[in-house]
Amino acid sequence: MMTPYLTRMYGYTLSEAQRMMDAVPCERCAEMVGTSKNAAWLIGHLAVAADMMNMFAGGEMTLSSWHDLYAPGKEPKPDRSLYPKKAELMETLAERHAAVDKHVVTLTQSDFETPLPLEKYREFFPTIGHAAVYFMASHEMYHLGQLSVWRNAAGIG
Repeated sequence: MMTPYLTRMYGYTLSEAQRMMDAVPCERCAEMVGTSKNAAWLIGHLAVAADMMNMFAGGEMTLSSWHDLYAPGKEPKPDRSLYPKKAELMETLAERHAAVDKHVVTLTQSDFETPLPLEKYREFFPTIGHAAVYFMASHEMYHLGQLSVWRNAAGIG
């Protein structure tokens, strides 16, 4: 079973997000510095993705109010007042990660082979297992790469 590998990678990506955000001042999180995404949007988007993965794994979605701001295809805005404070973003990301871990470790091989419950995403994620691999091992690293580029463009080493 792949679960220990997924949860370990997922823990690593959370620690990287935390490390990368440590030096970012809250008031700068919404700056658009020549990049297509800003730090506030990236961390909120990762929290919403974790919320969705938690639902796929059998948990409850708790961030429905964030979906209008952070869903795929939504454009980041340079208005700091639109986003939660950095501390709330980071706490929410960590809490959603913990929820995913709690539910994913209970899944059986049969659960991972279950068709994804949201039909509109099934072409990309045919099963819960496909979604788990994407959200827990690929998606966050992709966006952390964007966060790294944003930090460099913002002069935050």
